[in-house]
Amino acid sequence: MTVTTLAYLMDHIQHDPESAIVAVVLGWTYIPSGAERAQWDIAEMKFNSQRAKGTIPIRLTRPWAAPKGTPSASPKLVAVDSPERLAAIARLKSNS
Repeated sequence: MTVTTLAYLMDHIQHDPESAIVAVVLGWTYIPSGAERAQWDIAEMKFNSQRAKGTIPIRLTRPWAAPKGTPSASPKLVAVDSPERLAAIARLKSNS
Protein backbone atom coordinates (compact mmCIF):
# COMPACT_ATOMS: atom_id res chain seq x y z
CA MET A 1 0.00 0.00 0.00
CA THR A 2 1.41 3.40 -0.91
CA VAL A 3 1.65 6.32 1.47
CA THR A 4 -0.82 8.24 -0.67
CA THR A 5 -3.38 5.44 -0.46
CA LEU A 6 -2.86 5.16 3.29
CA ALA A 7 -3.31 8.92 3.76
CA TYR A 8 -6.49 8.78 1.66
CA LEU A 9 -7.90 5.93 3.76
CA MET A 10 -7.02 7.62 7.06
CA ASP A 11 -8.71 10.81 5.88
CA HIS A 12 -11.93 8.92 5.19
CA ILE A 13 -11.75 6.91 8.41
CA GLN A 14 -11.42 10.09 10.49
CA HIS A 15 -14.70 11.45 9.12
CA ASP A 16 -16.50 9.05 11.48
CA PRO A 17 -15.45 10.28 14.95
CA GLU A 18 -17.54 7.64 16.71
CA SER A 19 -15.45 4.87 15.17
CA ALA A 20 -13.28 2.67 17.37
CA ILE A 21 -10.56 2.87 14.71
CA VAL A 22 -10.40 6.65 15.04
CA ALA A 23 -10.25 6.34 18.84
CA VAL A 24 -7.31 3.94 18.65
CA VAL A 25 -5.42 6.02 16.07
CA LEU A 26 -5.91 9.24 18.05
CA GLY A 27 -5.17 7.57 21.39
CA TRP A 28 -8.51 8.25 23.05
CA THR A 29 -9.35 6.53 26.35
CA TYR A 30 -13.01 6.14 25.38
CA ILE A 31 -15.29 6.93 22.45
CA PRO A 32 -17.31 10.09 23.19
CA SER A 33 -20.83 10.57 21.90
CA GLY A 34 -21.58 13.28 19.37
CA ALA A 35 -23.42 15.29 22.02
CA GLU A 36 -20.46 15.13 24.37
CA ARG A 37 -18.03 16.29 21.67
CA ALA A 38 -20.41 19.13 20.73
CA GLN A 39 -20.76 20.17 24.37
CA TRP A 40 -16.98 20.46 24.75
CA ASP A 41 -16.68 22.35 21.44
CA ILE A 42 -19.31 24.87 22.54
CA ALA A 43 -17.61 25.34 25.92
CA GLU A 44 -14.29 25.93 24.15
CA MET A 45 -15.92 28.46 21.82
CA LYS A 46 -17.47 30.34 24.77
CA PHE A 47 -14.16 30.31 26.64
CA ASN A 48 -12.24 31.70 23.66
CA SER A 49 -14.90 34.33 22.86
CA GLN A 50 -14.36 35.90 26.30
CA ARG A 51 -10.61 36.34 25.75
CA ALA A 52 -9.00 39.55 24.54
CA LYS A 53 -8.85 40.35 20.83
CA GLY A 54 -5.76 39.14 19.02
CA THR A 55 -4.97 36.31 21.45
CA ILE A 56 -4.39 32.82 20.19
CA PRO A 57 -7.38 30.53 20.87
CA ILE A 58 -6.83 27.94 23.58
CA ARG A 59 -7.80 24.33 22.94
CA LEU A 60 -9.37 22.79 26.03
CA THR A 61 -8.20 19.27 26.79
CA ARG A 62 -10.88 16.71 26.20
CA PRO A 63 -11.46 14.06 28.89
CA TRP A 64 -11.35 11.25 26.32
CA ALA A 65 -7.96 12.29 24.95
CA ALA A 66 -5.13 10.46 26.66
CA PRO A 67 -2.44 12.70 28.17
CA LYS A 68 0.63 13.10 25.97
CA GLY A 69 3.27 10.46 26.55
CA THR A 70 0.92 7.74 27.78
CA PRO A 71 0.94 4.55 25.75
CA SER A 72 -2.19 4.19 23.69
CA ALA A 73 -4.40 1.28 24.58
CA SER A 74 -7.59 0.17 22.96
CA PRO A 75 -10.46 2.47 23.94
CA LYS A 76 -13.05 1.22 26.37
CA LEU A 77 -16.76 1.72 26.14
CA VAL A 78 -17.77 4.05 28.96
CA ALA A 79 -21.34 3.97 30.19
CA VAL A 80 -23.29 7.22 30.15
CA ASP A 81 -23.60 7.16 33.94
CA SER A 82 -20.00 6.15 34.69
CA PRO A 83 -18.17 8.16 37.37
CA GLU A 84 -15.42 9.07 34.86
CA ARG A 85 -17.84 10.63 32.39
CA LEU A 86 -19.98 12.29 35.09
CA ALA A 87 -16.85 13.87 36.60
CA ALA A 88 -15.83 15.21 33.18
CA ILE A 89 -19.30 16.70 32.62
CA ALA A 90 -19.23 18.26 36.11
CA ARG A 91 -15.85 19.87 35.28
CA LEU A 92 -17.31 21.19 32.04
CA LYS A 93 -20.34 22.68 33.80
CA SER A 94 -18.16 24.31 36.46
CA ASN A 95 -16.08 26.02 33.73
CA SER A 96 -19.17 27.53 32.05
